[in-house]
Amino acid sequence: MTALSKQRSPATVRKLHCVLSLILDTALKDGRLARNVAHGVNLPRPLREEQRYLTHAQVEALAEACARPPGVAKHRRLDEREDESYRLVLLFLAYTGVRFGEMAALRVSRLDLTRPRATIAESVTVVQGKGLA
Repeated sequence: MTALSKQRSPATVRKLHCVLSLILDTALKDGRLARNVAHGVNLPRPLREEQRYLTHAQVEALAEACARPPGVAKHRRLDEREDESYRLVLLFLAYTGVRFGEMAALRVSRLDLTRPRATIAESVTVVQGKGLA
């Protein structure tokens, strides 16, 4: 793993080690190996980068840009050039911290606007060729 650590990031080395270890475990269970040589290997520590967050002004500018994309022809009707729902989606995601799949599965019955609260109980996943599932 030392040579690999010089070429790849610690996270990549750890993922590769995990896959190799699982393969060797399977070979061990099948009786093809006496032991898994990947066990007990010292792995590089993952690097912890400082988290960066958008300011309120940056979030608002991003939300505005989502609602009013610059490439839409100016001769179109206003409702065809602007979509406030994109702005609201971005603001909801930015200020609640929920994932897109959690927001996409959110039901109106799980919103409590009197206490501003959203109950996240399920999630959806994008399935290629099928949309949200």
